[in-house]
Amino acid sequence: MSLDDFEIPAFLRKSSGFDDMDDDSPFGSPAQTKEPKRSKANWVDATRDDSSGVVGYSGWTPAGYAEWLRLNPGQWPATYSELRATKLGELVVQWLEFVIGEGEDEARVVNAFHAVMAELGQSYLAVLGGKLASVIGQGKDKPPSSQESGLDVLTARIQKDLAGITSQSWPQGVLHFEEDADA
Repeated sequence: MSLDDFEIPAFLRKSSGFDDMDDDSPFGSPAQTKEPKRSKANWVDATRDDSSGVVGYSGWTPAGYAEWLRLNPGQWPATYSELRATKLGELVVQWLEFVIGEGEDEARVVNAFHAVMAELGQSYLAVLGGKLASVIGQGKDKPPSSQESGLDVLTARIQKDLAGITSQSWPQGVLHFEEDADA
């Protein structure tokens, strides 16, 4: 009789940690990425069951997502699915995918969004809140990825759509883009 003849109970197999390993983690596991504090300034958790029937936004505020990017240099998502995994709100991801990303390469759209949000994050630190639309796009030193990758057209479209952004809220045109108007 050898040790191979014994069946190992499931609770003992799981305690080894091998069942919990995830090699398919796209841009870093949650243990490797850092999240900003879920405060009112960084996080919105709207209820979805209000009487209007409109889906509410749940996820990072613009300042919260800009802070997420700052806390995780070199681990920025490259796909819409990875954006969702960062807990960026579904409505913002859908806007990127269906409005900005229509006919565009997914990775280029996500990179352009990050270039704008990183610039926004720098502006947010400089302004410390309030209306950020006035400082978006006015920075003379755009992130190098924007100029080197030819993302200027996409970043300009994203900046235009984010014109009404504040540190606490995404513009209504982003959260309720035209395809949602018929719903």
